[in-house]
Amino acid sequence: MRLVSSKVEAGKVTAAQLQQGLQSAADALSAVYGAACKAHPQLKGHLRGTFQIEADGTPRMFMERGSEFTPSEGKSVADDFVGATFGGKWKFPRIGGDLMLTVDYELEPGS
Repeated sequence: MRLVSSKVEAGKVTAAQLQQGLQSAADALSAVYGAACKAHPQLKGHLRGTFQIEADGTPRMFMERGSEFTPSEGKSVADDFVGATFGGKWKFPRIGGDLMLTVDYELEPGS
């Protein structure tokens, strides 16, 4: 898995805070993806969406947009990632203000 792109849409964050938060999200996504690959070994695609992060680093929203998965059953990765997000499985560092961020993670077998 790799981060293809990220863009701060609103708010302020340091490069170090952004890196730490994106890595935390990637770690949670990697765990979800690994579990999904057990059922679908060739699962690949992109998870794309927008996060709203609160000042304390807690994700408050993830709006998926434009994600693509092959095979289509891979859509469960997005659903499971949302569950991990709101289940407290990852967090941004304290950032001092609200943040809106768009991301694109690429998922590939063996990554």
